[in-house]
Amino acid sequence: MRSIKQETLHKTESNTRYYGCTFYLGENHKYKVFNSHFDNCSFRTDVTFQGARKCTFENCSFSQKFAVEATIKKQKSLPREIYDLASLTHLEIHSKKIQYLDKEIERLSHLQHLSMTNGWLQELPIEITQLRDLRHLEFTGNGITSLPPEIKNLQNLRQLKLFFNLLVDFPLVVTDLSQLTTLELGGIFTTIPAEIAKLKNLVHLRLGHEVQALPPEIGDLENLEVLEVSFDEIHHDASDNSTMTEIPPQIAKLTNLRILNIINHHLITHVPEQIFDLKNLQELNLHSNNIQSLSPQIEQLQNLTYLDLSHNNELANLPPDIKKLQGLRELVLSYTAIDEQQLLTIQSWLPNCKISY
Repeated sequence: MRSIKQETLHKTESNTRYYGCTFYLGENHKYKVFNSHFDNCSFRTDVTFQGARKCTFENCSFSQKFAVEATIKKQKSLPREIYDLASLTHLEIHSKKIQYLDKEIERLSHLQHLSMTNGWLQELPIEITQLRDLRHLEFTGNGITSLPPEIKNLQNLRQLKLFFNLLVDFPLVVTDLSQLTTLELGGIFTTIPAEIAKLKNLVHLRLGHEVQALPPEIGDLENLEVLEVSFDEIHHDASDNSTMTEIPPQIAKLTNLRILNIINHHLITHVPEQIFDLKNLQELNLHSNNIQSLSPQIEQLQNLTYLDLSHNNELANLPPDIKKLQGLRELVLSYTAIDEQQLLTIQSWLPNCKISY
């Protein structure tokens, strides 16, 4: 193993000891380094290491981001050496094997970003709630069933992403995280509490997969720009005509909404009228519903650039008024009842729009 002392460097190498070196590394580069040791070194730019296996950082300073992307192929827990990276600010874990995080996670007290997607994690260790600098916490695609009440201690959290999990109930405790701008929750919960209105700073809200209805209080999230809801296929008496209670009129209050996804609600036979009041809407995704017709009011959505009506099997035509959406750039009509003749007509109405059929 070679040694480098008190030099200014623009790269790192494996199997090297660095003493008192100053690093100016490429901020958009990911460095693969193995079995190297850094002692009293200074990192003056953002730095991202892929792996950093058998590496140590003793008395080092990081003026900006210190990130590690750890790919774990066989182990069911993180390598112990990661918990020794006391200055770590960003940790991304790539693994389909990890089933738990050790209590030592609390040692990473400077962590701002923690994510592990598509793993086997079933619960969050309570020690995570000691990481008070966390801004971004993501465990999308795991098996998490509930959240510890202590998660409310993460008052600096801005993004919480837990989609494609197994949350049994909507975790009411997240409504105490007042600084959240992004919230993504997935599980088998069917109701959304009125307390969702407490999250006044929300910009992006994603909910699923068995939601039955949205509460009227959804309209109080006045800063919301993205709303994505995957409804349960059917949890409703089909003879009940009051289906629109599930998309409340208050949704029209979300005047800053740019993207709206309402997916898999088989009781929706037409686009709820309140959606046409969302004048700033740019993307509207209504695939896998039961929409049979599209109102001429669609022309009110003059900022619309993307419209997905696919997998609405009884939708046989579109109103001529859609031709007024000259800003529309993509229209998805696959798996509808629209025939080729109607498709040609729609194409003539929207010559600058890509139509998928």
